[in-house]
Amino acid sequence: MRSALLALVLVAFGHPGFSKAESAVRDEGRLLIEASQGARDYSVRRQGIGIVLSYGQAPGAPSVEEVCNVFREAALTRGIPAECFLVPNDRATASFSFVVGDSEKGPFNYENARSEFTSIVALYQGWKRLGYPYGNQP
Repeated sequence: MRSALLALVLVAFGHPGFSKAESAVRDEGRLLIEASQGARDYSVRRQGIGIVLSYGQAPGAPSVEEVCNVFREAALTRGIPAECFLVPNDRATASFSFVVGDSEKGPFNYENARSEFTSIVALYQGWKRLGYPYGNQP
C-alpha cells in the first residue's frame, strides 16, 4: 500500500530525474486526476454520472465523441444526466471510469464498461434514493 501511494505521488507530482517519457506519464496522471475531479464536481452538481474517458485514436476506430455518446445516451435514455471528461493519451486504447458522487468505478476497457454500465446505473439509483447525500440538493 505504501509503495502504491509513493508511485501515485511520483506520477502526479514528478521527480527531478524523470525522462521525457516519464514526464509524459506524469502529465497524463495529472490530467486523469483533474478529469476525475471534474467528473465528481459534475456528478454532485448535476446529480448525474461523470464519465472519465482516456483515449488514443486507433486507425479506423470511432471518434472519441462517438464513443462518449454511447454512454451519455445510455444514461440519458434512463433519465440520468451524464457528461464525459476527456483525457488524450498516446496509445491506441480507451479506458473508462464512471463517477457517481464520491464513488468512482473503473478503469474499464470499452467492452467491460458496457457490461458494467448496469451496475453504474444501480449505484446512481441508490445514491438518488439516499437523497443526493453530497452537494446541492435537487
